Amino acid sequence: DLLVVTTSGRVERRQLGPPPFFSRITDRWGSLGGLPVVSISAGDEFAVALTVGGFVYSWGANERGQLGLGHGEDVVETPTRIEMLDVASVATGFDYAWCVRADGTAHCFGNPDDFPSVPESQVTVREGMRCVQSPACVWTKARADALDARVVAACAGDNANILLTSTGNLIGCGLNSMGELGVGDDEPRRELVHLGGAQLQREYVVKVSTSLTMHTLAMTADGKLFGFGRNTSGELDCTANQAYESPKLIPISGVTDIFAGRDVSYVVRNGTELLCLHGEHGGSRLPGLDGRSVGGMCGGKQRPFYPDGLLYLASPTQQSDSRTERLYEWTPGEPVDGIDHQAVTDYE
Repeated sequence: DLLVVTTSGRVERRQLGPPPFFSRITDRWGSLGGLPVVSISAGDEFAVALTVGGFVYSWGANERGQLGLGHGEDVVETPTRIEMLDVASVATGFDYAWCVRADGTAHCFGNPDDFPSVPESQVTVREGMRCVQSPACVWTKARADALDARVVAACAGDNANILLTSTGNLIGCGLNSMGELGVGDDEPRRELVHLGGAQLQREYVVKVSTSLTMHTLAMTADGKLFGFGRNTSGELDCTANQAYESPKLIPISGVTDIFAGRDVSYVVRNGTELLCLHGEHGGSRLPGLDGRSVGGMCGGKQRPFYPDGLLYLASPTQQSDSRTERLYEWTPGEPVDGIDHQAVTDYE
């Protein structure tokens, strides 16, 4: 499914067909609580939406409390407001979610095995599974003020949680089995720690993206690109088949956007050039955009991206089953039919 947010703040859920890509609306919700939606994030069979005014709504699967609604219903079919105010950004992992508030604090709910420790009083056990059903603060205002590290955004992969602070630094936690936290080793970090070592401490990071397949990208204010974690598909370096446990400077300049996808990295250079890092396609330009500016990226198996008001999809076609050969061909980006492209403001 594809979730689309329009300029009117309406949320649509669409089912996508095979190339040439088409879509049909399966659900449509108006503005939530009378307020337009400004961003959206989706986990495994659930979604979280942020509206104007800092309100958050969620819907979908809720077995681990990942909707943050404070109850144990397994499924919530319509967007329902979470009891939290002044939220600035949202992010989702597989079965948990993050809310970052305007005061720089960070809050989690869902599967507590995947995010920093919370007091046991906030943990509920349902059918043998530990759940956090209401937002729990894991980065407090006192801590943010003391360290001058107010969180401004969060991202979550399958094994990593990474928070971007107002000082351009990264903090995070996770399994780190492939070095996706960039701390110089592959040991797990259960609690939030500073990431990136001395190399990233000297940089001002403005965006970070971590994948479901254990690699992370970080973009700096001056357009540099760093990567760390898994590299078995050439998502960081097509010349080496090794993980990077410390940040690696990737030789691409003028970087303006990044997306760490499943076994692949997408990089936007100078706003209009979309590059793919994967296997034999180390930094190759993805065809089909015809010079359009790229407004954002997200993805799953078919990896959609969003250039200049048009919604495109690109997907890899594997030509060899050998993991060592890594031979892939890429279909050019094609617009998704059935969408008023000029009205799209966000998607997931």
